[in-house]
Amino acid sequence: MSTDFASRLIRLRGDKNLTQQELGDAVGISHSQISRYEAGQAMPRKTVLRKLAEALGVSVEEFQKTDEENSLISVGLITPEGEVDRFDVAKESIDRLREIAESEGISMDLAFTSLLEWYMSNQDGENISFEEAIAKMRKQLRDSWGKDI
Repeated sequence: MSTDFASRLIRLRGDKNLTQQELGDAVGISHSQISRYEAGQAMPRKTVLRKLAEALGVSVEEFQKTDEENSLISVGLITPEGEVDRFDVAKESIDRLREIAESEGISMDLAFTSLLEWYMSNQDGENISFEEAIAKMRKQLRDSWGKDI
């Protein structure tokens, strides 16, 4: 059976903070059937799949994505010491960042750096917009290198 479907169902149910019983009640099936879906022992019929998607607030397509569509991309940051610090980012997030970079007319480097600046500034209580973070990074790059990247 499909472990991809099972994994997605477990994640989506967890995101909604629902028990198997609560999801089963919302869909009109038993909690033991939800358990079988999550164990990869059974697959729902189309009518149940639609009800699951509705109860979880997602489209049916969310359950049908391929591994490639849900894959992670390894990103590396060069530390001040010259070492590479690697971490994984969802391909979907990278694609969204690429869309933002294209719409803003900036490089992926600047978009990613601006995203980090925006996040860290908001963590520090500055409450700046993403556009302000882009402008701040552009200014720092112009001051340091004499150009945007």
